[in-house]
Amino acid sequence: RLFSTRFPRRQAKIRGCLFSEGRIGMNPEDVKKLIEAGLPDCEITVTGDGSHFDATVVGEVFAGLSPVKKQQLVYATVSDKITNGEVHALSIKTYTPDEWATASKLQIS
Repeated sequence: RLFSTRFPRRQAKIRGCLFSEGRIGMNPEDVKKLIEAGLPDCEITVTGDGSHFDATVVGEVFAGLSPVKKQQLVYATVSDKITNGEVHALSIKTYTPDEWATASKLQIS
């Protein structure tokens, strides 16, 4: 355990990771690797603070899918981390390469 049992709910932010009750929170690179493992042909950018993350995922895999289906594809790659509390919140933006080309011209991310 990282903290004594006298302070089981104590938290500290160290080197971008959130330590709480002996658990280490995720960092953006960890979340990116999870999404890459599930969606290997996508370009992925993740930012965040240890439990709240923003992911932008670009790939042909999203072509023809509804916005909900796109979100579900990405969510499925990290759902176990959300369930166990390592990731508290994930904001997901998905694009096909053509959609991304248009969005990036408009400076939408």
